[in-house]
Order: sequence, then structure tokens, then C-alpha cells
Amino acid sequence: MKNKVVPKAWQDFITDSMEWDFNRNYITRGDLAILDLLKNNAWKRPIYFVKIPPSETLGLDKYLVNEGLLYRLMPVDLAKTNTKATAKAPVDTQHTNRWAMYHNLMHRYNWANVNKLNYLDPLTRNIVPQYTNNFNILSRELLEVDQKAKAKDVVNKCLEVLPKQVLSMNQAVDYYFISDTLYEVNEKIKQMSL
Repeated sequence: MKNKVVPKAWQDFITDSMEWDFNRNYITRGDLAILDLLKNNAWKRPIYFVKIPPSETLGLDKYLVNEGLLYRLMPVDLAKTNTKATAKAPVDTQHTNRWAMYHNLMHRYNWANVNKLNYLDPLTRNIVPQYTNNFNILSRELLEVDQKAKAKDVVNKCLEVLPKQVLSMNQAVDYYFISDTLYEVNEKIKQMSL
């Protein structure tokens, strides 16, 4: 707790030990390095994973929390932290630290001019739908906990900073939910134009 690894709202769910099933029948040097880091880190520094397939997370999925483009390892029983907001989330992850994600998406990330680019390179074309998904996740969770003003700020920021073109099928689905959020926060003109 002294290193502030876990948000205050989740401190009652901190576990004495983390138990998981190793999800492969082989181990690599990279896996050994991660296991060594887990053993010796003592929560002095945060441990993050990028969005990778579950087969590459060593079975730690139940301790990974979405904070934007990264997943933070937290020693909490996330099943107990589920609220109606996370239970209804139309996404592939159920665990989101909405406080950190809000700070990251609204204040920390630098969007530069990605919304004005005429050409998007392949890397950017892959990253933009992930951002759209994160704006969607966050706005839906904020609605579920009756924070409409913040949800409105989030969807407006999404429309302000990201390109208007749809780059993937998943992003098209996210825009459906963003459109629904716009309707729920009384941004009907923007919702109709989307």
C-alpha cells in the first residue's frame, strides 16, 4: 500500500499472495525473466504488460488491469472489484482502472496531430483503434457509475483527437457504443453526425 500500486478504492481487495495457473507446457528465457521480476520486485516499481494475447501473459490475466494502452499488474482479487460497470462492458477485458485511464487519456497522452494526418502508417493504423476502444471502455464505465459529465468529456475528447475514419471492424463496433454514449450525454447532434 505504501507504494500506491493499488487504487484506494481497491485496497480492501489486496491479496496476501498471487496464485495463477501457468498457461503453457514450456517456459522461455523471457518467461523466466518475468518470473524473476515478479519474485524480486517487491512492488517497488509498477509492472506493465502491453496488450498481448493471453497465451503470452503467463496466466496472470486475472491480475492485469487496463490503464490505457498498457495493462498493470496489481495484487488484487479483481473478481471482487467488479461492479455493474465492468460486468456490462462490451469489451474483451473486464478489469479497468478507470481513474488511471481517465488521467492517461484526458491529460497524459499527447495526441499531436493524428486527427489531421492524410496518411496513416501501418503502426498508427493499428494503434488508433486501440485508443478508440479505450475511450469507449472508459465512457461506458463512467456512465454506469453515473458520471455523465466525465463520460461526455471522454467521448468529446475521442472525437476531437482521433481520425474520423474507421480503420477496423472492432473500431466500427466501438463507434456504435460511442454513438450510444453521445446520445446518453445529450450530444445528439454529434451522435447523428457520427
